[in-house]
Amino acid sequence: MRLALPCVFMVLLSARLLANGNFSDDFEQGDGPPEGWVNTLGTIPVTVELGEMILGTNGTNEGWVWIDTKTFERDFTLQFDIAFEPSGSLPEIGRHGGVMFCASENTNRYSPTMNGYVMDWIDRVAGPPDHGYRFHKWMPGTPQATEIPLIPDGSSFDVPDPGKTWKITAAGTTLTFEVDGEIKGQVDDADYRGRYIGFWGWSNLQ
Repeated sequence: MRLALPCVFMVLLSARLLANGNFSDDFEQGDGPPEGWVNTLGTIPVTVELGEMILGTNGTNEGWVWIDTKTFERDFTLQFDIAFEPSGSLPEIGRHGGVMFCASENTNRYSPTMNGYVMDWIDRVAGPPDHGYRFHKWMPGTPQATEIPLIPDGSSFDVPDPGKTWKITAAGTTLTFEVDGEIKGQVDDADYRGRYIGFWGWSNLQ
């Protein structure tokens, strides 16, 4: 699976929280490593090609890339276009990847000292009921006992596609997740705010 962030990646922050207000990236740079981003798993290629940032995983590990130019403060809106290319994974996993925000460090979600939230998509149709969008709280380095399901059973088998434009809003204690203008989930949780924002992709034996 390649996780692509085509054309527009934009984080909008309230001007009253950060003097410089906004971060945005349209990836209109020369092809090659993304400027202003850090790849925290060096074996995973992260490149910019024709206005897209592409995470091309190697079939054995996750690929992680983080905004390296700043950390973010409390209330924010994170909006980006995302595309999952067809996966050669085992069918129980399929397309799998997403975004981590309010992260305590810019490493990866399984770091034993990582706290934050993960919003992702997974094609899994067998095993745990977690097909579709998932909203997890990590504390620390695991989603187990602290998971916040996006919908009550944590699954959305009736949703066949991850959509294009994802939007995550943190306002006070409320976290809202939208896809293509439709609210998919909303939770109240004030434990984590600010800090790092990063993206990841994963492929299973592909």
